[in-house]
Amino acid sequence: MQGVDLAGITHKAISDSDILANFNLMVTDADIKPDSYVSKEVLYGIVKLYVRVRAFSVAKDVIQKYKIKNKQAKAKSLRREIARSRNDQQPGQE
Repeated sequence: MQGVDLAGITHKAISDSDILANFNLMVTDADIKPDSYVSKEVLYGIVKLYVRVRAFSVAKDVIQKYKIKNKQAKAKSLRREIARSRNDQQPGQE
């Protein structure tokens, strides 16, 4: 995705104390005790996947809103569209 720093968001998330505390709580409650590097990789993988899925979901919502807005704008008359474009080009000049 363009314009979204997925790696930065992932890095901040895996550095967050609340996320680390909750993940460590889950690891200690597990029957199998993994090595520390394995649990770090699992946490990184989970957070990376979550961030990617959420980013695509947000992008989908933005695209959908743009399509709806574009469709509504096309339904208006040409005269209204011209008047609106003039108002957008000349803010504050009344």
